[in-house]
Amino acid sequence: MGAANDQLFVQPRVLARTQEVTRAVVEVKTLDRSTSVSVSVPRQRVAQSSSPRSVTEEEFLQRLATSESPQVIDKVKEIIEKHHRTGWF
Repeated sequence: MGAANDQLFVQPRVLARTQEVTRAVVEVKTLDRSTSVSVSVPRQRVAQSSSPRSVTEEEFLQRLATSESPQVIDKVKEIIEKHHRTGWF
């Protein structure tokens, strides 16, 4: 990237979401020489809103704290505070 003092600001964004849709369930049972087949279609659930939901800074830090060390959390807070001062967000 260049000089050691170069800075990089990374802001994650969700670009796409996937949703699993079950179309049908086919059950095949065999016992000795007999076979039974049954097919069922699950009831459709009410579709949830597909619009993305933003999280607050506090919620982001709480979620991050469940998987990262206190040192990482402190560094993230430092970066956020720095960018608040510069007006980046």
